Amino acid sequence: MEPVSIMDHFEAPRNVGEIESPDAEYRAVNPVCGDEVHVTFRLRDKGIEEVRFKAFGCHASIAAISLLTERITGGSVAEALMVDPAMLAGWFADLPVGRRHAVELAVDAVRGALGGPGDRR
Repeated sequence: MEPVSIMDHFEAPRNVGEIESPDAEYRAVNPVCGDEVHVTFRLRDKGIEEVRFKAFGCHASIAAISLLTERITGGSVAEALMVDPAMLAGWFADLPVGRRHAVELAVDAVRGALGGPGDRR
């Protein structure tokens, strides 16, 4: 998989929106910077059929949750829970060092919704 640009996912985020009557959802907030991500999931047979998000925050936070939702859609819940912040950061070609909080927030939101380990802010 080729690394992707933050600006690509910021300017044209994927999976924006909210699923009505979701099977799982979670709202993660970074108390330091105020960035916020709300994810909703439709699950089928231990897999992720659909995931949508709404986000408020910096360009890196929006790009991180966009890329993460794109990569986990169609996969298993177990695979989604294996994604960690370092893995998500590695999928970007240009994540600034000072924006690590963005990938942590995205991973926390997904783990919170799917019942995995997370920060639970």
